[in-house]
This record gives sequence, structure tokens and C-alpha cells, in this order.
Amino acid sequence: MNNGFVKLETENKIATLTFFHPKSNSLPSTLLDELTKHFN
Repeated sequence: MNNGFVKLETENKIATLTFFHPKSNSLPSTLLDELTKHFN
């Protein structure tokens, strides 16, 4: 089962943050925490 992911890629000083969860409109707290870390 896919539990979702948070991915950060940087190229030429441009960052792309991608996140996904199979329930589409729902991110569990573990993914929200990981997403927040990328912004801080």
C-alpha cells in the first residue's frame, strides 16, 4: 500500500516541492510534518 510521499528537488536554484497521498484530499500528520520541515 502506498502511504504517500513528500519530495523536494532543487535545480538551478529553483525548488520544486511535490507531495501525494492516495486519499487525494487527506495528508496524515507524518506527511504534514515532513512538508512543514521543507518550508522551515
